Amino acid sequence: MEKVGKILSYVFMVGAAIFFVMALVNGDETIENDASVQAAVIDPFMYIAYFAAGLASLLTVVFAVYFLITHPEKAKNSLIGIGALVVVFGIAYLLASGNVTEAMGRVEGGVTETTSKRVGMGLITFYLLAGIA
Repeated sequence: MEKVGKILSYVFMVGAAIFFVMALVNGDETIENDASVQAAVIDPFMYIAYFAAGLASLLTVVFAVYFLITHPEKAKNSLIGIGALVVVFGIAYLLASGNVTEAMGRVEGGVTETTSKRVGMGLITFYLLAGIA
C-alpha cells in the first residue's frame, strides 16, 4: 500500500511539473488571451489539483473510520469530542439571528435570511470555541 501511495504521489508531481513548465513556456499574456492555451495548460493542471484534493479528503475519512473500527476503546473519546462539537454548533445555530439589514440587502447577489443565520452561527461557534479554549 505504501508503494502505491509513493508511485501515485510521483505521478502527480511529474504531471504538475509538466503543466507548470508548459505554463512558464507559454507566458502569462498568452495564457490570459488564448482560450485554447488555457484549455491545454491550465485546465489539466486544475484537474490534477481537484483529483489530488478529493483523493486526500477521501483517504482521510476512510482511514479515520478504519482507525475507529480497529480501536474501539479510542473511538469513545473521539465520538464524545464530535458530539460536544455538534452540541456547540446546535447552540450557536439556536442563538444566531437570521435578520437581514438594509446594508446586507445591498450586497451584490443579496443576502438571504438563511445566509445571515449561517454566518451568525459560524461567528457564534467561533466565539464559543475560543472562549472554551
